[in-house]
Order: sequence, then C-alpha cells, then structure tokens
Amino acid sequence: AIFYRIHAQSRVLEEALRGAAVPYQIIGGMKFFERAEIKDMLSYLRLIENPQSDTDLLRVINVPTRGVGQKTVSKLLDVASENTISLSGALERALADGVFTGATDKKLQSFWDLLLDLRAAREKMSPADLLERILEQTGYKALLEKDDTAESDARLENLAELVGSLREYEEEAPETGETPTLLGYLERVALVAVADTMEDGPKVSLMT
Repeated sequence: AIFYRIHAQSRVLEEALRGAAVPYQIIGGMKFFERAEIKDMLSYLRLIENPQSDTDLLRVINVPTRGVGQKTVSKLLDVASENTISLSGALERALADGVFTGATDKKLQSFWDLLLDLRAAREKMSPADLLERILEQTGYKALLEKDDTAESDARLENLAELVGSLREYEEEAPETGETPTLLGYLERVALVAVADTMEDGPKVSLMT
C-alpha cells in the first residue's frame, strides 16, 4: 500500500506504477484521469485539437455553467443530424443562420469565440501554457477559487497537477526525440486509459 497526503499527489505515483507495469487501485477516491475536473480540461484540450469531437463538445458546452440548457443542445443535435455534420459544424452554422435568438444566441456566440481564440492560441503556446489559458479564460479556475471549500481546493490542486503533468511531458519528450505537442500529450493520456482497463488481479492500494 502507498499513502499520500492529498489526492492530487496520486498522479506521479500512478505514472510510476504504470511505468513499472504494476497494477494499482485508488481506495476512497478515483484515479487521477477519471476525476471530473481533469476530464473537463482534457475535453477542452481534445476539442481544440479536434473540433469534430462531438463527445467533448457536449461535455464542455455548459462547463463551467454558461446558461446553455438541454433544449439548446437538442436543437444543435438536430442541426447536426439534418446536415450530417459535426456538432461543432452545427454550432457554427446555427450562429451564421440565426437559428437562435436573444440571450441564447449571445451565450453560444461567446462560447464559439472562446473556442476559436483557444485554437488560435494553440498555434503559439506550449500545451501546458494553453491549459493554463483555458483555466483562466473559461472562468473554471476563478469559479473554484470563489467557491473556497475543501472540495474546490482539492480540485484546484488536481488541476495544478494536470498542468504539472503537461510540463513534465514537455521536458521528457525531447529526450526521446519527440517534439512536445498537444496531440502527443493526448495520445499519452489515451494510452493510460487503455492500460487501466487491462489489469486484473492483485493490485497495490493507494489512498490518503
């Protein structure tokens, strides 16, 4: 068993165990990349890398809350289905065609502008700097800081650890002759998910 002080500290231990092919389980918590705030940020990163990812757009279109309800999402899904296009394409078309009006249109336009801005930033920034920008620009970090509870503090620690994970990747990639890119990091995370489903049998227990 391995004990640590706070849940955010599990990431480096999880990576070390995976690197040594040692199965593990988190007791009283979730594995690092399964935590909601981590999934939210990875969805933003994937959506910036691949605008056609409907699953990721659905996850973040109202995260943090920006007043986009299920009715609006259903309408977007209809536009996508009718035109055989991605949800991202449906959002762009709906805004151009004036499908939505008033406050809904403004909220969706603001979200679309945010995505365009972050995609432009991706070309000029390192993956870790881009994540920090997402946390600031979406208001995700500010919302957790305003909440100021033990839970929100833990989530902020996890997000800081995710930034740290990206910085580590940027430092390690050149050692293997790889140029650190957002896609490269996302592929590494995808391999983690695959590895997590393969282990069956005795495991090292991790907990606070």
